[in-house]
Amino acid sequence: SPELRSARDAHVIADLWPSLISIADADAFGTPSATTMAPMLALRIAGGYFMLRSMMFFFSPGTVLSVLNYPPPEESGWGKKAGPTPDEIKMVMLCFSYYSIVNGGIAALALSSARAGDTYTQSLVAVGIGIVSLLISVGGYTGATSLGIEAGPAMYKLLIPTIVCGLGMLFAGVPGALSGKPGKQPIKQSGKVMFGVACMAVLQGLNLVFGFANFAKEGFPEPHESTVKMMGMIFPMWGGVTVCSGLIRMAVVYAGNTESIYLVNRATVLYYAQLGGAMIMSKVLDLLDEKKLNIQMVFLMLYMGVSFFGGTVADDEATKKAAAAKEKVK
Repeated sequence: SPELRSARDAHVIADLWPSLISIADADAFGTPSATTMAPMLALRIAGGYFMLRSMMFFFSPGTVLSVLNYPPPEESGWGKKAGPTPDEIKMVMLCFSYYSIVNGGIAALALSSARAGDTYTQSLVAVGIGIVSLLISVGGYTGATSLGIEAGPAMYKLLIPTIVCGLGMLFAGVPGALSGKPGKQPIKQSGKVMFGVACMAVLQGLNLVFGFANFAKEGFPEPHESTVKMMGMIFPMWGGVTVCSGLIRMAVVYAGNTESIYLVNRATVLYYAQLGGAMIMSKVLDLLDEKKLNIQMVFLMLYMGVSFFGGTVADDEATKKAAAAKEKVK
């Protein structure tokens, strides 16, 4: 009867509804939907952008600092001193190079999490990088205005791409971050180590943000006013990125995707190695306090060693043993 046919059709549709939803979420070739692809694509773009930003800052810090009017011309009226000394300028460029490497760490976070393919992890990382991008844009603008620089084309070239990157990352990541759930997969040794190291990194970054960290040598002459303001801009931005990077790595552990945790921890090892190497080379310039640099290098070497041997290598060995055990069973 028509009534039975209608009831039967309704029952069939109810049974097929989950499959219809899955089909609607992908095309005929099984390609993930735009919602699924957005965080991955955004992270790849952001990773490339922050890598280029890091290279530009690292290889040509003087060019970027000149946009910020540092060192200022003698006729600019900065205090009674004629201008920053050559050692002051080198010190500012050195600290700016550290900040550039931290930007490279953001690129490593973005690219490693994009590679794993877990949508929830990617969404959380995208939101975190979006927040970082907007924070450093605000920090750069306020720091530049404190140096007496008026907003213009040169400043816009530095700020606008980062603002666009931040807004794009939030747009791509927020939907997945709100709708997704942790995978609750084993975090293994990489997750345990990365979470602990990230906590320590957050504490160290807060020291930079609030001005507790001081690398100046004892007996160093009183710096020029423009140098004080420039360092007052660089250190909070450096520390802020460090804090946010640590929080993002904690979020990766919280997301609970084993592969993502492993890849992000492995990328973090390379970041610590690069930053530690830069600090070792900076000792040659003899511009910063050697004892304080040594303390920082000990921490960085500890982070790198624990992350690599206690995380990456330990998980690799565990995977090999598990594979060998399966072979014996066969």
